[in-house]
Amino acid sequence: MVYSQSDISRNIKQEIIRPKGTKHACKCGKKACATLLCMSCWKKYRQAHHGFVVSIDFDGTIIQDGWWPSFGPLVKDADKYIKALRMDGHTIIINTLRKNSIAEDTMAFLHQVDIPFDYFNENVCYDIEIFGDSRKIAADYYIDDRNIGGIPPWKSMYKTILEDQIKVKQFIKNLSI
Repeated sequence: MVYSQSDISRNIKQEIIRPKGTKHACKCGKKACATLLCMSCWKKYRQAHHGFVVSIDFDGTIIQDGWWPSFGPLVKDADKYIKALRMDGHTIIINTLRKNSIAEDTMAFLHQVDIPFDYFNENVCYDIEIFGDSRKIAADYYIDDRNIGGIPPWKSMYKTILEDQIKVKQFIKNLSI
């Protein structure tokens, strides 16, 4: 099931804030303070129920490098696998140095080539509510051509995320939450 960002934002605090009078330990045995789950288990719970947050660079990752500030051809399969990630319920953040009018043109380009995204150069709403806003984009995965060793093929990255999603769902199932 794909949750809308407003659904996630509305329910996020109810899912992690501990009701008064409950014990102060997560089901995994770690101390959890004022939350129902320790941060590690909370992250896995969010991932299992709301998908991963995937931060994706634009230049060299979605479009071929060397075209800034305009737009070149798409990187092979970028559009196909970004769409697949979004259809799987993951949150997509476009994280780029493009700003102001160039950012607006970039968002228009992404819409034109039918590449979905939830946020552009900003953190997800529920992370801002819980942790405050930050210049650093908080994500579970960062896809960027500037990674050490470059960028693997999109199919390979998609497969890794899919496999990790299965592991996270099994972890949550084993915790019975």
